[in-house]
Amino acid sequence: MNNSFAFKYGFILFALLTSFFTLMWAFGQADQTWLRIFNGVIHFGLLYFAILNYRKTFPETYGNYLSGVGTGMIISAIGSILFAFVIALFANLDGGFAAAIEKDIPYNANLIPFSAALFVFVEGIAAGLIGSYFMTRVVNAQMLKSSTGQANFNINYNSNAHINPTSVK
Repeated sequence: MNNSFAFKYGFILFALLTSFFTLMWAFGQADQTWLRIFNGVIHFGLLYFAILNYRKTFPETYGNYLSGVGTGMIISAIGSILFAFVIALFANLDGGFAAAIEKDIPYNANLIPFSAALFVFVEGIAAGLIGSYFMTRVVNAQMLKSSTGQANFNINYNSNAHINPTSVK
């Protein structure tokens, strides 16, 4: 795996999540924890494009699920840890935001900035694992179908060796 590829998309994920959070803060909606759903949409969408570009850039990885999931997990880890630091910093600086988070946490947490960052990081890693697996499957299936017209993989991967990853639309 190419680390510069994963770092590039990890920083893009961080920038997108931070931009969305900043936008919600500007509109006074940062304390609405249900908006985290959109973090998942952003995360899954970026993973799809990152894994698709990874397969096109490194066609030798096609059919290897571990390379797709691993790439997605590294991207998720980078983006999530950086975004968790932003959330911790913001919770430390904005008492109203910290109070809103504390209200939504199901137990009494005294370390709000750390707790908020930990929840964001764990959420990002969980979304990264699930999203990376699904997006790897989707990208591989799309590549297979666009190259061969075949809707799914044969049991014998060698019969799928003629797939051209660059032909995916």
